[in-house]
Amino acid sequence: MPLLKVSLFSFFVLLTQISISVGAERHPISGMKIEALSIVRGNQEQKIADYRVEMAVTPSESEKGFMFRTEIPEKTGMLFVFPEPEVARFWMKNTFVPLDLLFIDAAGCILKIHRNAIPQDLTTISSDSIIKAVLEIHGGEAEKLNIRQYDRVLHRIFRHNQEDTCQQS
Repeated sequence: MPLLKVSLFSFFVLLTQISISVGAERHPISGMKIEALSIVRGNQEQKIADYRVEMAVTPSESEKGFMFRTEIPEKTGMLFVFPEPEVARFWMKNTFVPLDLLFIDAAGCILKIHRNAIPQDLTTISSDSIIKAVLEIHGGEAEKLNIRQYDRVLHRIFRHNQEDTCQQS
């Protein structure tokens, strides 16, 4: 009987591990979870772009980011999520491709866009205001897609109210 209990326990542990990993797509290089997000204009009526993003949620994932990557495909990116809203500061150390950084508040509003951050540059890039997340995408893509300040990012981490629009206060 004890062998049966151990076997049943092992089976349930294995089943739990399988169910956790099912549906959680992971990036082949970073191992980070990949999720979908959209960028819209106005009251969510005009879709600008859909993205597949790596989710940088742990300190080690956030620290590494896109370091040592030699390419970032279009319509992909990395979403850095902060446990609590904060003023964020980034740099491009060991980052070999230009990036656009979109600084996003808790409602999903893009408050600032830093375009074409220079690879390997150690200059601090600041959000200048309190934000919930940063979306890094391929350098020049924000301009190419006409992504603007006060556009909205739709993703599960942001609170969304259908009536709200992102606008300058």
